[in-house]
Amino acid sequence: MVQLLEGQSIAYDHLPLLSIAPKATEQADKELIMNLDQFTGVIVVSPNAARHGLDLIEQYWPQFPARQYWLTNGYGTAKVLEHAGLEVAFPETGTRTEDLLELPELDQIIGQKWLIIKGEGGRDLLKQELEDRGAEVSVLSVYKRSAPEITKAEAAKALADVDTLILTSGEALDNLNKLADIEQLKDKTFIVSSSRMAQMVQERGLTDIVVAKGASDALILQALLKLDEPGTDGQEE
Repeated sequence: MVQLLEGQSIAYDHLPLLSIAPKATEQADKELIMNLDQFTGVIVVSPNAARHGLDLIEQYWPQFPARQYWLTNGYGTAKVLEHAGLEVAFPETGTRTEDLLELPELDQIIGQKWLIIKGEGGRDLLKQELEDRGAEVSVLSVYKRSAPEITKAEAAKALADVDTLILTSGEALDNLNKLADIEQLKDKTFIVSSSRMAQMVQERGLTDIVVAKGASDALILQALLKLDEPGTDGQEE
């Protein structure tokens, strides 16, 4: 994202609201990885999940199993997997779980085994929907999120110098709320990655929101550039 902003000569500040670290590997995790070839397909839900998941899998599989689907919910995650030599499918219509579930690979999955690679916590919508369609679903959590060590004074300094905030996760918004009060945020424009995120921002009493077409850096930048276009106001998607 930083390179894209600099390429457009857009001034920015960086306020990290999430810290990402590998999750300790448990015996159950090792068993899932060692049985990777038993799954019809693998779904990876974020670039962080892709990076940490690949690091873990490559310890046990010098070559990936053949004849296995690899799916993601967006181009950014697919790019990480493709760099490792995997053939990946992802929805062209958006990056939501609902878009991912429209992929033809997930249409007829009764009796199939699927593996979801993700971070700790988060929504279970994908797992529940796949199980409702008749699949046997396992989840491999490969990283954990935590609030970074930032003081309120450091946050206030960063917020004072910007007009627009980019948020792509509910946990980042939760951490922002712990660092800043409504008065520091009410005059900011929020660019978010989904309608669900927009609703979460609204629930905190903030109304100047633009919804990007997805969570990739390119789509976030596209939404940012549109702010300067005549007639762009509020929740556009």
